[in-house]
Amino acid sequence: MTRYEIKGKQSDFSFACGLPSPNDYGILILPSWDTTIFIVEKTNREFKVKFGKPCPSEGGWIDLTLYTPKTQKVSLGSYSGYVKRRRELKMKIPKEVDTV
Repeated sequence: MTRYEIKGKQSDFSFACGLPSPNDYGILILPSWDTTIFIVEKTNREFKVKFGKPCPSEGGWIDLTLYTPKTQKVSLGSYSGYVKRRRELKMKIPKEVDTV
């Protein structure tokens, strides 16, 4: 997982990845603020996401993991960290991931 700083009021994020096909990878993004994330474009060269709520004015960050069927970079630990972080920030945790 790699952390990327997000500027205050930023409402989207783009990342260049350069893989053979958009079907060759998945994306896991964990933001530091309470928001939803929508993938608006996913190609073999890059992906773009939009945040349901822009980043707070003081700025924030996202933790980003790209994974492929071959590497399986996402583990239960990543999801556990997601749930733990949302609990720390007193954010609502979707039922489907509240397993910790």
